[in-house]
Amino acid sequence: MLEYEKLHNERRKYIKYHFQLIDKRPLVLTYELQPNSLRERWISHFNERNSEPDSYLNLKLDNKTAKDITFLMNKLNSIVEEINSFYDRQLPLFTNVKEIDRNILNYLHEQFEEYGERHQQIVVDQRYHENLIEGNPDVWPGTKFNKDFHEAWMSLNEWIHITESAMLTTEESFPHFSCLVHTYPPVPGEPLVEMDKLFLETNFKWGRIYLGYNTLGKDYSHTCQDNDVRVLPNDQIKVQTLFSTEMWLNFSLGSELDRHYELRFYLWYNSLEPEMKKLVPIDDLNTLALGRYYMGNILINETFLNFHPVTKDWYTNEELKKKWNHEVFSQIEKVVKVEVIE
Repeated sequence: MLEYEKLHNERRKYIKYHFQLIDKRPLVLTYELQPNSLRERWISHFNERNSEPDSYLNLKLDNKTAKDITFLMNKLNSIVEEINSFYDRQLPLFTNVKEIDRNILNYLHEQFEEYGERHQQIVVDQRYHENLIEGNPDVWPGTKFNKDFHEAWMSLNEWIHITESAMLTTEESFPHFSCLVHTYPPVPGEPLVEMDKLFLETNFKWGRIYLGYNTLGKDYSHTCQDNDVRVLPNDQIKVQTLFSTEMWLNFSLGSELDRHYELRFYLWYNSLEPEMKKLVPIDDLNTLALGRYYMGNILINETFLNFHPVTKDWYTNEELKKKWNHEVFSQIEKVVKVEVIE
């Protein structure tokens, strides 16, 4: 055995996510963390944040399918109505599910990004300090920071992404399920370093865990995925530079084709107009930073073996994973606890 393999075996570390299902049963998912350049820094940051007396866990679930589109329309409308009640602009409401498509979701996301930029400018100008804003207290930006309004925008962004994913998932297709678990209140986080880019991954496999994106806006990966080219000339690309406690637990299937994601990005890039191509750093893969930062793999333990007792099937049987997604992961209601085992 090579020396670095011995070192790995001697220093195994794990993270356990304790969830509660809709019927109140517990679900515990355990991951082995890879001993990469990020592991120790992430654990240190996680322990520090979770020791703070005002910290709490936040869960963002992506476990809906196309059959939930009416629910998702109503959810988006309820959030937009809350935003419209205070914002100085009016966002559109849906009147039927046929209106929900990629274009309108991209538009709502663009409005979310514009709000983020406008809000940040107010923060930079310190116009919220001591309630010094002169204006209508009932219309944004008001005379003081409106926490509920700001959180409605964050919720809108979350449900846009959930809806985008659900639109791709029918009862026949493999459900693209995942979740983000984060310690709140949020902080900017810790800086990524160049070495960390060794662990960027683009083929997201079922049961793997990655750093959360932890960034407001879209990177090049997401821009390609949504074909949202308007962010390029608007200078709205946001490549991740910081990590936080946020982790992305992925239960969608990766591609069986080698370099499939890279090929899709390459073809998308070649489809752009010449002026748009100049705005994509295709000759600087370091700046492009495609993918997410890999952190580890799920353990096939009693959580899964109680559902299906043959271990090897969990590594090869897509129908089994699909069944578990629909019957178990779709039932997650909340996160109860996260613990690191060193």
